[in-house]
Amino acid sequence: MNNKSIKPFEIKRNIKGLSYELNLSEKMWIHPVFHAFMLQCCNQFIPLQIIETSVELNEEYQVENILEQQMISGKTHYLVK
Repeated sequence: MNNKSIKPFEIKRNIKGLSYELNLSEKMWIHPVFHAFMLQCCNQFIPLQIIETSVELNEEYQVENILEQQMISGKTHYLVK
C-alpha cells in the first residue's frame, strides 16, 4: 500500500465507534467513510505533503441504450449500454 496524505479533511460525523465520515470534495469520487486506522491526526503546525489531483473526462463513447437513471448528490447519473 502506498501511504500518501492528500490534505487535511474535516470529520463530518462518527459512525458506529471506529468509522468516520469525512467532508470530502465532490470532485473526489471515493467513498467518504473511513475506519479510524486509516486516518491520522492532523497537527496544524506540521506541514503535510499536498498532492493535487485532477480528472479530465474528454473521452466520448457511443451510447446504445440508457438502462437506468438516478439522482446522486443533486446530479443525474446514467447506467448505459
